Amino acid sequence: MRWGKIFLLGNEVEIGTKLDWENYSTTVEEAIKTATIIDGVPFLNLQETIKFKKAIGREKDFKDVELIEKYLEDSKNHPIQMKLQEKPFDLIKKGAKILELRLYDAKRKNIKIGDVIEFSKLPELVEKISVQVIGLLVCKTFAELIEDMPAKYLGYTEPDKEYLKTSIYEIYSKEEEGKYGVLGIRIKLV
Repeated sequence: MRWGKIFLLGNEVEIGTKLDWENYSTTVEEAIKTATIIDGVPFLNLQETIKFKKAIGREKDFKDVELIEKYLEDSKNHPIQMKLQEKPFDLIKKGAKILELRLYDAKRKNIKIGDVIEFSKLPELVEKISVQVIGLLVCKTFAELIEDMPAKYLGYTEPDKEYLKTSIYEIYSKEEEGKYGVLGIRIKLV
């Protein structure tokens, strides 16, 4: 027990079971709802982590806050450039699509949570929107990824999943999918 709460302590990691402190409180449900998803596991998002660490107020937490804020600022100043077809671009723009699917190739392996992506709308590449990466999920196939996520994350309904599983191969080949694997990029508009 530490501070009246159950903790698992390691050399560099502290894992607690509660998210309520004197100057900070949230529910597990709310934390998961706004979580950053990494390989299917929810983690407290960076903005919430900043609030939490400021409330705890230890010296090491203030150092962490400084590093997180610098990371977020650097990410804003150097967005990742990607091209996007008209329909998915428009779905993201209106907030209906919060998951972008890509090959997990060398370029995409550099994407990190907190990064900003600037999408340019095909074919003219004039219209642009910026999103922040809030989660990453690596899978072997697009079908696996599409099946594991609610269709609404892609701007579609559940009956559209079969269409999504086949239409993705109009953009990427099964050979590319087999060679690289696939990446689901969870995003929010900035």
